[in-house]
Amino acid sequence: MRRPFPIVVLALIALVVIAVASTDPASRLERALAAMEGVEGLRFELVARVEATGAGVAPITTDARMVGEFQAPDRLHVSIVSRGSRRELVIVGRQQWVDDGAGYHTTVVVPEGPLRDAKAPLRFIRGGGAASFAGFGLSGGSATYRVRLDLSAGDLAERVFGGDSVPPDARGVIEVEIGLADGLIRRQTVEIVTGADAFYSGHEQVRTTYRVAYWDHGRRQEVREPE
Repeated sequence: MRRPFPIVVLALIALVVIAVASTDPASRLERALAAMEGVEGLRFELVARVEATGAGVAPITTDARMVGEFQAPDRLHVSIVSRGSRRELVIVGRQQWVDDGAGYHTTVVVPEGPLRDAKAPLRFIRGGGAASFAGFGLSGGSATYRVRLDLSAGDLAERVFGGDSVPPDARGVIEVEIGLADGLIRRQTVEIVTGADAFYSGHEQVRTTYRVAYWDHGRRQEVREPE
């Protein structure tokens, strides 16, 4: 007689999956954000695109790729490649340095919105929005629980920098992948769609997307002030 071992195992796995999926997505996300606050260091990659489109006009697209290190509590180094140019950015607390190839100099303006401060990408997750379970995934070799946040114009207004206005037709989605084993955020994907402003002559819509992947959670990074 066959042993029912495989069937029992499959049943147990199914029960675990059902139990995990039935947990409150918003609560799971809050716990993941709290866990990320306690991480001593990590590495990350951020890939961003801004695209303006409209009927009868050529789209305008800007891409950027950023790779860097975070050191708790407020230090960040990142290399940014965009439009064929490269720059190095260092953030320590409220101080910022940029190197466009001629050496570091202090600055008060960071051109990449998601990197206004060391924790800006994670801080952007916080705020209003309708949270829902988006399935299971795999990120960096880790099984993940995915949370989706659907954002209204009001939800986006909570997240803008410097009091910038948000068009009433704006909408957005954030998807966060949380490690099943450790409850840490492995990846987040952001999409924001708004009407085009006056800068995009003839364009009707602006779509901003960026994806952040995190790894080496808890491994201390050394981010120093430029000399």
